[in-house]
Amino acid sequence: MQKPCAEKSGFIYHKGHEFIPLFYHFPANCEACTKPLWNMFKPPLALECQRCQIKCHKEHMDKKEESLRPCGNYLQKGSVPKPPNPPTLAAF
Repeated sequence: MQKPCAEKSGFIYHKGHEFIPLFYHFPANCEACTKPLWNMFKPPLALECQRCQIKCHKEHMDKKEESLRPCGNYLQKGSVPKPPNPPTLAAF
């Protein structure tokens, strides 16, 4: 079961990801280093992207590591607003 971190101050944004801090008490692996993210009794602080569900240790973000790939769902879900269509002229 995963539960939000008690000191959650909001989302962490990086490379299009929208990370939320979590603790994992069931098997899950980090996508940056492939080490376990979970522990039954004292799990490490982890991050999960709410857009593409990628998971990693929070320490990768703290160290500003570039090992994470950009979010695959960043542009697909329309999180970047599209520019408005140019006005059209009516034919008289």
